[in-house]
Amino acid sequence: MKWAEPVSLVEFKRQEGALLLLRRAGKLSLSQKLGEAPEDDTKSAMDLSHELGGLPLAINQAGAYLAESTCSVADYLELYQTHGLELLDRIRDSDHAAVTITFNLALKQIEKRSVYGGPAVEMVRLAPSSLRMPYPRSSSRPIP
Repeated sequence: MKWAEPVSLVEFKRQEGALLLLRRAGKLSLSQKLGEAPEDDTKSAMDLSHELGGLPLAINQAGAYLAESTCSVADYLELYQTHGLELLDRIRDSDHAAVTITFNLALKQIEKRSVYGGPAVEMVRLAPSSLRMPYPRSSSRPIP
C-alpha cells in the first residue's frame, strides 16, 4: 500500500490567520482587507489565530463555526480557551491539538442544534475506528 507523503504547511502569521478567519466567517468579503473589519473583531481574530497556532485548517474550521453560529469572534476565543484546556487533556497528538479542539467544539454545536445532532455526532466519533478496521476478503488474491 502506498501512503501519501506528508506535506509541511507554513503557519500563518497573526494577521494572515485573522484575515482568513474573518473571511471564512463571512465578516469580511474576499476583496476586503483586515483593516476594514471592526477593531474588536480584528484583535480577537488575531488572538484566536495565535491560539490556533497559525494552523490554516484550525483557522478555517473556526471560521466555518463562526459562519454557522451567532457566536462572535471574542466569544469563540473565550469558548476555545475555556473548553480547549478541557479537550486538550484528551488529545494524544499534540501536533494537531488546535485542529482537534476546533473540530470538537463544532461537534458540540451540532449536538445542540437538532434532535438528531447527538446520533450524528456519535456516528462521526465512531467513523475513524470503523474505517481503520480491515475489510474481510473472500479470497487470498490481492485487490488491485
